[in-house]
Amino acid sequence: EKCFDQVTSHTHYIPKTWKNGAHKAKVHKELARLFPYRAQTFFSELIGVVLGPYILCMVLPSKAGEICDFIRRHTKEVEGVGDVCSYSSFDFLRHGDENYGAPVENTKQDVTEQGKMEKSFLNFKENYPEW
Repeated sequence: EKCFDQVTSHTHYIPKTWKNGAHKAKVHKELARLFPYRAQTFFSELIGVVLGPYILCMVLPSKAGEICDFIRRHTKEVEGVGDVCSYSSFDFLRHGDENYGAPVENTKQDVTEQGKMEKSFLNFKENYPEW
């Protein structure tokens, strides 16, 4: 328990399910998932070095048209900033979901899943009320 308290004092992260549970296998498994062994991280990075170029050269060329189309449809110019993705500007008229309080009904293609944009905006406003 003492060692576990030291770890959580450094990470500043302790879910309610971990309290008084340092001896439980479930807590150890969750902690190990957050902080993998160096060997695991090394091999994971090594796989990324091999798979990255493969994906870029073999998979993405067939998707290039869709990627360019998405960029074309969802790029918006913001004065003083430049071109940004229209989702990042919290354009509720264009991308909002009526089920989550957006002012209009949109096509399914442009609406974020499960009100993600609305939830993100509310979270931002909660953390930065002066904005």
